[in-house]
Amino acid sequence: MSRAILSFLIVISLAGFSFAEMPEFVLTGLAGTELTGLVWNDAMWVESALYATSSEGFYRFDDGQWQSFVEVGAQGREVTAVRLDPGNENRFITGRLDELGRGYLELTSRTGQANEIVHTSASGRVFKIELDSHYFNYEPWAILRAGDQPGELLHSADGGQNWVTVTGHGMSDLTGLVITARHSAQGIVYVALTVLTEPFQIGAP
Repeated sequence: MSRAILSFLIVISLAGFSFAEMPEFVLTGLAGTELTGLVWNDAMWVESALYATSSEGFYRFDDGQWQSFVEVGAQGREVTAVRLDPGNENRFITGRLDELGRGYLELTSRTGQANEIVHTSASGRVFKIELDSHYFNYEPWAILRAGDQPGELLHSADGGQNWVTVTGHGMSDLTGLVITARHSAQGIVYVALTVLTEPFQIGAP
């Protein structure tokens, strides 16, 4: 049985808001699209931007308008995490999910140039991409949830072109990633780790 999905993106205005009254909901676009999540990125000198992800790509909110980076009808192109490349404003670092439920990282063009897959994995979805802003030399980190293989903690020292798997934690699933914002010293990377007692199913959240 097929099902129709109708998504809207709404905003709750907190100006003068009291929890004793109903909030004001404002429709802010993307009516009729199928959205899978929201990502807010805030990094000094890089971007402060809102993204809406979908099974075919993503949207970026620019100057009051939604800019589409969606490939209609594409398979294996679901976006689960996204960041503007800190070293190249004409491309994004995107975490995607293929049609078999395996995560991969891609450098996605903002200007219609060729995209480049920079990391493939047997693990699950790319859960989060963060930036270490040491002396504004932004280095991306990413985590992948467990899939056919345990989850991965990844680090790139060249803006996302090449990725190294950080090992030694001994855990089978990674569920959270935060990097403290320090511009005059290297930040601290916090990772939430889990030992799975049952097999992890591909496609599980």
